[in-house]
Amino acid sequence: MTSLEGVEGPAMRQSIDVADVIDRAGLSGTQLGLVALCFLVVAVDGFDTQAISFVAPALRSALHLSPASMGSLFAVGTFGGAIGGFVLGPLADRFGRRPVLLASVSSFALLTYGYILVHSFWQLFLLRIVLGFLLAGGISTAYTYAAETVPKRWLARAVVIATIGYSSGTAIGGFISSWLIPQFGWQSVFVCCATFTLVVAAIVAVAMPETVRYAVLTSMPPAEIGAMLQRLVPSFRAPNSAEFVNTEERHNRGAIGPLFQGGRAGFIAQLWSVAFLLNIDLWIMHQWLPTLTRDMGQTIAVAVRTGALFQFGSMVGGLVLGTLVDRRSNPWFPLCIAFAASGVAFFGLGQFVAAGPPFFVVVFLAGALLGGAQLAFNGVVGHTFPTTMRTTGMSFTAGISRLGAMTGPLLVGLLLGAGGSPSLVYALGAIPVFICAGLTGLLVLRSSPGVPPLSNA
Repeated sequence: MTSLEGVEGPAMRQSIDVADVIDRAGLSGTQLGLVALCFLVVAVDGFDTQAISFVAPALRSALHLSPASMGSLFAVGTFGGAIGGFVLGPLADRFGRRPVLLASVSSFALLTYGYILVHSFWQLFLLRIVLGFLLAGGISTAYTYAAETVPKRWLARAVVIATIGYSSGTAIGGFISSWLIPQFGWQSVFVCCATFTLVVAAIVAVAMPETVRYAVLTSMPPAEIGAMLQRLVPSFRAPNSAEFVNTEERHNRGAIGPLFQGGRAGFIAQLWSVAFLLNIDLWIMHQWLPTLTRDMGQTIAVAVRTGALFQFGSMVGGLVLGTLVDRRSNPWFPLCIAFAASGVAFFGLGQFVAAGPPFFVVVFLAGALLGGAQLAFNGVVGHTFPTTMRTTGMSFTAGISRLGAMTGPLLVGLLLGAGGSPSLVYALGAIPVFICAGLTGLLVLRSSPGVPPLSNA
C-alpha cells in the first residue's frame, strides 16, 4: 500500500508499507538463504536436545547414574527451554530479532564447551537447565525471523522449513555421535555440538540483518530500511523521499498484556491448549515409539527404524500441510482435519499385535499427520501475531509446547509402570489429539476468512 502523507518543502513524502512490498513480491534467493540460516539455528536445538540420548549409555557408566537420574537429565533441558521461552521471547520483541538470536546462539555455543568440565550429576543437571534456557530464545526468534522474512503466502512453509531443522539436527547428530563416542568419549559429542553452534553464530553475525518488518518499528534511518528491503525484493526501488511504515496492529514491543486484551484471552487459551496437548502426543512418539515397538516383540533395529519412519513422515506431512495452510483463507481448517485423522492413526497403532508392513504404513501416516501438523501449527502461530508481539506470542506458545513435551513421556512411563500395554498407551494417547481437532474446529468457526484470529479480535 502506497500513499502520500504530508508536505515537506516542495516535495510530497511517500509512505511505503514494507509488509505490502514483501507480500506482493515473489520469493527471492536472499529470503531463501535467510530461511536456510533459521534452519541451521533450529538444527542446533535438534542436535543438543537428542545428544543427551545419544550419549546416555556412556554417560550413565562414566558418572554412575541411576535410571531415575538419567530420566531427570532428559527432562530438565526441556524444562529450561520452557522457562527460557517465557523469559527471552519478549526480549526479541523489545530489542530486535538479530541481537537476541545472536546472543542466544553465541552464549549457548560457548557454554556447551562446559561439558568438558562436568564430573558429577548436579553439574550436568545445572548445565542442562542453563543451556535449555539460553537456546529457547534463539529457537523462537528463528521461527519469528523466518515468518517475517518471506511473503505472507509463503509464511507457513518458511516456518515449516526452519522447524525441519530440528529433525535434521537430530539425524545428523546421531550419525556423528555413533562415530565420536567410541573414538573420543561422550564429551566429544558436545564439543562437536558447541563447535557447530559457534559456526552458526558466526554466520548469523555476518549474514543475518534485522528483519525489515521490525526495523520499521525502530529509529533506523529510511535509507537503511530501503537498502534492506531492496536486498529482500531486488525489483524494489525506493524513492528518495520515501518514508517506511508497518501498518500491522501496534502494541508496546515485548509487552505480554496485549496478548490477552481486546477479547483475546479465550483465543490464547485455545491456542495454548492445542500446543500443550499436541506435544503430549508428539513427544510420546518421539521418546517412546521405539520402546513400544520393541515391547511388541520386534528387534531393536526394527524399533529404531520406526522412529526414523515417523520423523520422515513428519517432514513430508509438514511440507504438505504448510502449503495447504498458506493457500487456505482460513489456516485452521487443514490443521483441524489433520488432527482428527492423526487421532485415528494414533489409535490404530494400538490395534496391531505385532509390527508388520501395515503397522509401518500407519507409523508413517501418524508422522505425516501428527508430526506434520506440529510443523504447520508453528507456521499458523506465525500468521497469528503481529510484528510487535510475534516473538512474545511464538515463544510463549513454544514454552507451553515444551511443558506438554515433558508431560507426555512422563505419563507413559507411569502407565507402563502400572502394567499398561502398548495398545492402551495408543488408545489413551489418541484423546489429546482428538481434543486438538475439536479446539481447532472452534477456531475455524471463530476466524474470518483471510484474517488471523488475533488480529481480528
